[in-house]
Amino acid sequence: MFSRRSILYTLGSLNLLLVFLSLFSAKLVLPYWLQLVGRLHPVLLHFPVAILLLSILLYIARNTFRNDQKNLLTILFTVASATATIAALFGLFLSRDGGYEEITLRNHQWLGVAISLLAFLLYILHLSPGKATMAFMILTIPVLLAGSHFGAVLTHGEDYLSVQKPEPEEKQVTITDSSKIFAALIQPLLKTKCYSCHNDKKAKGEFIMTSMVSLFKGGKNGHPWVAGDPLKSNLLLRLRLAEDDKKHMPPRGKPQLSEEEISLIHEWIKQGADTGKRFIDYPETDSFRIFLAAYMPSSDLPQYAFPAADASKVQQLNAPLRSISPVALGSPALAVRFSIRSGFSGKMIQELEHIAPQIVSLNCDGMPLKDADLQWLKKFEHLERLNLNNTEVTGAGFASLTTLKNLQSIAISGAPIDKKNLTTLTSISSLKKIYCWNTAIKETDIVALNKLNPAISWDQGNIPDPEELLQLTPPQFKDLETTILKKGDTLILKHPMPGVTIRYTLDGSLPDSLASPIYDQPIIIDKASRLRAIATRPGWLTSDTTDRTLFIASSMPVFTKLLSKPDSNYKLNGAWSLLDGKKGDMNNIRENWLGFHGVPCEVSFSFDMPMPFTEIVVSTLKKTGPHILPPDHIELWAGNDSLKLKKISSIVPLQPKKYEADKIEAQVLNNDAAYRYYRIKVFPVKALPKWHDSRGKKVWIFLDEVFFN
Repeated sequence: MFSRRSILYTLGSLNLLLVFLSLFSAKLVLPYWLQLVGRLHPVLLHFPVAILLLSILLYIARNTFRNDQKNLLTILFTVASATATIAALFGLFLSRDGGYEEITLRNHQWLGVAISLLAFLLYILHLSPGKATMAFMILTIPVLLAGSHFGAVLTHGEDYLSVQKPEPEEKQVTITDSSKIFAALIQPLLKTKCYSCHNDKKAKGEFIMTSMVSLFKGGKNGHPWVAGDPLKSNLLLRLRLAEDDKKHMPPRGKPQLSEEEISLIHEWIKQGADTGKRFIDYPETDSFRIFLAAYMPSSDLPQYAFPAADASKVQQLNAPLRSISPVALGSPALAVRFSIRSGFSGKMIQELEHIAPQIVSLNCDGMPLKDADLQWLKKFEHLERLNLNNTEVTGAGFASLTTLKNLQSIAISGAPIDKKNLTTLTSISSLKKIYCWNTAIKETDIVALNKLNPAISWDQGNIPDPEELLQLTPPQFKDLETTILKKGDTLILKHPMPGVTIRYTLDGSLPDSLASPIYDQPIIIDKASRLRAIATRPGWLTSDTTDRTLFIASSMPVFTKLLSKPDSNYKLNGAWSLLDGKKGDMNNIRENWLGFHGVPCEVSFSFDMPMPFTEIVVSTLKKTGPHILPPDHIELWAGNDSLKLKKISSIVPLQPKKYEADKIEAQVLNNDAAYRYYRIKVFPVKALPKWHDSRGKKVWIFLDEVFFN
């Protein structure tokens, strides 16, 4: 069907293509469909390994073949050579996904190329057998083993193919009230579902999760979460993407998180993502504490003798505005929580009468619950915890609660409670705690109530010490988003507390509470500035510093061109991305940022006529965790002949000495005359410094705007 000549030329051409692409793999930019094709590499790589070994064994036994069977060897060596080359090409495509340990990846890549070349050579040599044929076959076997070893290390971790002592089984940690929530629940989830792609040897997205330091540094897409804001947290955004989305995590085919596990992470981030907080640190009536109860071993919780509610009835009553869940796995006791104030009505409590005997916790926090609605609670015979925080209850309906013989705590914080109605609560013999923060109840009232029932503990929350100094909040900008202004525009600062003095600087230095200028009128901004401001007031601690880098809208060139190539993941619209007036976001570097990995950025600008700019400002990004540092140095070249530019000025930005907060920085280049052509050269630091965990690796530089003023 195919002549030996055509097979030889085809296999030779494929190997030449493989060698060429491997030599220039660092500059290889692939379309998305080819990256998808690359993911077939783990499937295909087994074919050349098996067929090559089979071909070598049959070659050794070739003298026992009949003449008509010897064509089988040619077929096998042809297939072995073709599949080895294709598998190596697909592996090269897969490597562009990134996230692999560099040295191991390079070893595996070139061993794959060697296997492909050896398979091609064996195809040629077996046609005219000689001593060299057997020598190259013997050489092929250790190369195959070494290539397989490095591939296994990339996929499964260090020493996967070596003999290892069996690791001792991890001791099962018992979860108690004193357990830290992160260590007990969140970290084990990350370990089982995320560590395989985010570790020291395989850091997808330059994100390592196996140590606390690297976890909090984040990766090239920023930090994994924003404490208190699940909707802006990268981790949750990736988890909730469709499974066939390229950015979904874990990748398709890997073990996925259940909806309950995602909800756990969501609630933990919403509560502040505190890695040190324990179960016991949350009040018993706190909604998060109640939510976490389902993850506590039932042996640590009260045992209930009553039967479980009808599952179909629970499912029927469960709704987006009314959440019903067991207080622990396997427990018949139920916790009910209402959400969305505008959708609530007292009837929603009445509807629970069919499962009322199983409800031990009822959370109505923030709902427009009225005293009349408390009548429906008479049937909740096993109710232990009742949350009426921020409701419209005054206490006139507390008589309905006196029949609840198991009620242990009630929360009325933020409710318009009438003090005279509290006497009713003291008659509930089982009641142990009442939370009454932010109510009209005074200490003298509690003293009188304690005489009626000393077994009840009244929690008024934190009562401020009148002698304690509190810290002021930082000054605020009237326009929260403004960073690009026109020359002569004004900037307005404000503070919610009267009598506060705001002091500021425009040169990036820390403001002094005594010597820095006082803000008493809008600040006129006429050049790129770094504004830092503090608030002071007698009897208060000075606020933290407000910090914002401001840029002046620039003249627009008629032509611009990138003279160096950005990373394929951060190329946007090329040079025009530096002039579109869209400031980049520190938390999402895929939007509005041009990125260069280990290579300089060089960009040219042309104007219709010589333009006498006094300064040219380059906006750069600093994110020390994800390997993004300020440029090593920046040069400005200019002239009126595009072929004869001269260096006008240069700057050397200050480099961090340790991990620092993320920052957008203005790099200001001075100009000395009017020129028609300008060229900016931005050079990265050669390698990450010694203080960095990834010292020695390539450094990123990111730019989002250039301003001509």
